Amino acid sequence: MTIHFLQQEIGGTLEHVMKELPSDGARWDASPAPAVTLRTRDGGSLRASTAVSVGPSTTLSSAATVGARSVSLTLATGFARWEEYVIGPNVSGQWERVLADGIGSGTLTFLDPLVYAYGSGVTIKSHRLYSPVTGGTVGSVAWGAWAEWSYYVDSVRRKVATPFNVSRYAPRLEVTALDFLQTEPAARQMIGSDQKIDLMIRRRWEQVVLPDVAKILGSPGAMVSGEAVARAVIYSVQDLMYRTDGNMERANDYAELYVNQLQEATDGMVDLDESGGQSETEIPPSAHSRRMRRG
Repeated sequence: MTIHFLQQEIGGTLEHVMKELPSDGARWDASPAPAVTLRTRDGGSLRASTAVSVGPSTTLSSAATVGARSVSLTLATGFARWEEYVIGPNVSGQWERVLADGIGSGTLTFLDPLVYAYGSGVTIKSHRLYSPVTGGTVGSVAWGAWAEWSYYVDSVRRKVATPFNVSRYAPRLEVTALDFLQTEPAARQMIGSDQKIDLMIRRRWEQVVLPDVAKILGSPGAMVSGEAVARAVIYSVQDLMYRTDGNMERANDYAELYVNQLQEATDGMVDLDESGGQSETEIPPSAHSRRMRRG
């Protein structure tokens, strides 16, 4: 069994997506600008408060009706497939979250049809904050480190803490488009080019598998089976691929395989204590994620 130490991925990006939004679906205030501070387990500064980049925001260039699966954008720069966006509010104050299923020349398509109608000029935007992290930022494993996100909504300051290890300390991903195509030849027709497949693998790795691993393990100081985690990534991509294609039976089968594979990857892991020593750790079954996620 291949063992990988969970370590910092050099040149990665910390991300935070706002889940609790104002009643009108708006995002953060422009001033003061959103920022993130990396802190040690005890609250000390690992990296000083740093301004963060934000996801794209634009307006609809034409009206969108109820049930529409695509919208025309005034500016499509920065929008991407498999990312979540918020559209609205409309004249009735309604807004909704949408998951991008495709991006064309000035057009964004969705996985699910729109619930509400929107007029031309209505805003569609990302609620994602992100900040680059380089090897020079953290020289060693930051045991229990966390990211403190700070932003303002309607002049009220919001603070959200997320584990620094959720997306920054992990077994290095070694699953490629070629690996995936050998397991799932249908991906060529259903997803497209190697570049698109690689992008889908990376996003499922960062947005689904890593958070689930971190939730189960609870800390970055651990060793897991790299082979088993790689298989979990493949199952997660197959879940999303068939769910997008409307084949819910196969998608649910792969979602269940993903959960079981992740359990195999983390059961009986070796945990590293703060002094660098090792101890066997058992993961209770209730700690394992049972989510079936689409994006």
